[in-house]
Amino acid sequence: MELSSYQDGDDLSEQTDYSRPADSDFRFIPMLRQPLYAVALAVLLLYPAGCATVRELAGMKNRNLALSSPASGAVADSPVRQTESQVVEPAGDVLLASVDEPAATENIPIPVDVPSPVASDTSISDNVALEDVIGSVYTNYPMLQAALFSRNIAVGENVSAQGQFDLKLKAETQNGPVGFYQTYRHSVGFSQPTWNGGEVFGGYRVGRGAFQPWYQERQTNDGGEFKAGASVPLLRNRTIDERRSEIFRSQWGVQMAEPDIQAQLIGFVQEASYAYWDWVAEARKYEIARRILVLAEERTGRIRR
Repeated sequence: MELSSYQDGDDLSEQTDYSRPADSDFRFIPMLRQPLYAVALAVLLLYPAGCATVRELAGMKNRNLALSSPASGAVADSPVRQTESQVVEPAGDVLLASVDEPAATENIPIPVDVPSPVASDTSISDNVALEDVIGSVYTNYPMLQAALFSRNIAVGENVSAQGQFDLKLKAETQNGPVGFYQTYRHSVGFSQPTWNGGEVFGGYRVGRGAFQPWYQERQTNDGGEFKAGASVPLLRNRTIDERRSEIFRSQWGVQMAEPDIQAQLIGFVQEASYAYWDWVAEARKYEIARRILVLAEERTGRIRR
């Protein structure tokens, strides 16, 4: 393109010479010198791409609202207002900008088949309570029953130790009818131990036959022999003896059994309480997972629709 020089006052249409093709489609190029025509042409060229971009943004906005909305069955009372972009078609050569207008009110449903935490607490407390678990420990827990039996064992040992101070009745008979020395002995008696280590005794015996010379004390006259007496320790077994020490030991065993049972019972109740609350926590986890599953299924259904 070559432009010829011109002087002031010359006619521009006569002095200017444009080198262009012969095609008449390019005759509008000199109009580009005017700013208004250039702006209008740019708007007309960019209008289709701009409309497509606005529609794409509006579609993305609607999809984001669908993903962020809660899912499930019952309709909530509080509506959620949603907006979408609308493009106003140009009138003539003028392009109007897109504006946001409020769309129709949409009621977002809230799940009804998922129980609330309060309802879950009520259902769990109605079915199994902590008091029921503790009561089951008191009545059915085997380790507690074993601990209670240990108390019975201690009580039995104490009763056995006290039995050493009971009144004792004795009776015996010893006969040797065969051989050179034929003997017949019979006796009956009683003994009562005392708390100071002594003993009160009495009885009757009879011994007949031919006794050995070295067992002549076993022989009695024809009427037999009565005896009665008491034994009192002077030094040995006076302060303490085997029978009294056994009673003291058994009594201490009974006293020690009660705190041991209580300690084991506290441990059993503690373990049962831990197990109960762990079970409650697992139930809560199950309810939460179930609710998340329902929400995910509802959201997936909304996305597919």
